[in-house]
Amino acid sequence: MEYLEKLYHKCKEDGHFNKFNTYIEFTDYFKNIETYRKLWDFLLTKGYKIPDFEEFLTKVMTPQANQNNKETNVDELIHVVKKWGAFKQPIPAVDKIVFNEENGLKLPDLIRFGEINCDGNNQPIPALLPFSKNGGITLWTSNQEKKDIANKMIEVLTYRLLLSIASNQAKIYVIDNEKNGVSFSSLFGLDSKILVPEIWDDENEILVGLTDLKNQVPIVLSKYLQNIYYDLAEYNEKISHSNQPFQFVLVANFPRGFNNESASKLKNLIENGHKAGIFILMSVDTKAKCPDYMTIDEFKTINSVLDLNSNMVHNVPNVEYYNSKFYISSYDTELPKDLNSIKTNINAAANKVKAVKLDVTSRAYI
Repeated sequence: MEYLEKLYHKCKEDGHFNKFNTYIEFTDYFKNIETYRKLWDFLLTKGYKIPDFEEFLTKVMTPQANQNNKETNVDELIHVVKKWGAFKQPIPAVDKIVFNEENGLKLPDLIRFGEINCDGNNQPIPALLPFSKNGGITLWTSNQEKKDIANKMIEVLTYRLLLSIASNQAKIYVIDNEKNGVSFSSLFGLDSKILVPEIWDDENEILVGLTDLKNQVPIVLSKYLQNIYYDLAEYNEKISHSNQPFQFVLVANFPRGFNNESASKLKNLIENGHKAGIFILMSVDTKAKCPDYMTIDEFKTINSVLDLNSNMVHNVPNVEYYNSKFYISSYDTELPKDLNSIKTNINAAANKVKAVKLDVTSRAYI
């Protein structure tokens, strides 16, 4: 594994891995999925940029990419995923709220949206989609039932994100032409520092709002990132006093309410906004009329896509293998019963003055 050898020598040069005298000793220790996860954690802790390691890990976990064409041990994968709590992110807790901060707060690289079953194994596994390096998540729908499911999922995903990052680093905008914000009503009651009170529900408001966000992208890139940091997620991790928020735009039933110009700006934000911390969580109504000069299919190639009509994912790594070997058995649409308590914790944290580091005494995981 050429990549691991390069990684080993780089870390040795930086004064790490002193207990290993040779690369062979290193690979004798780091040799399976569980120990690779420990290595991933170590690299994150030491501030290494790890997109290459994520690619390496994906290959290791993908049987088709295995040089010896050996089958992946699904039971081991299930054990590891469960042990790591769906890769250390908030997980569903419908009947009770679990408070835990020991793993710290960060924008998740992967986000859970439901459960999958592996071909030939009935044990459910958390279903994950790439998030932090993408423009967000798009949910494909075709009827009212699917639209309702998709918008409930967006609510769950939004709370999952809110509970993963510092509360003063989140700002949410809602675009809902059909229902004036009711599509995401569970978010009502969040502090105005987090949830922007104005719902963008007509063509002009949508265009003005998206134009403002698009104009923020070059400002964030030049003022904060300055060719030093890969994206706002890295900046916020490294700069402890940062108050620059991640901005989440929730869109119900696109393209309803959009014209050519606003649809074009939305597409631009999906393609270019994530480095500036702008992410789009949207449901798409495939039965709605699309603006002239643009097709809905253009939005199927620029984001992590979950098609609720076909029960398949699109535009993610190893997508053909994923769709052929895994079946999405359930979607996360149910929020905890004690949602008001979660909102109280989030609002309290958002209103604390951040002198050195945000101190959240209790944090709910869903």
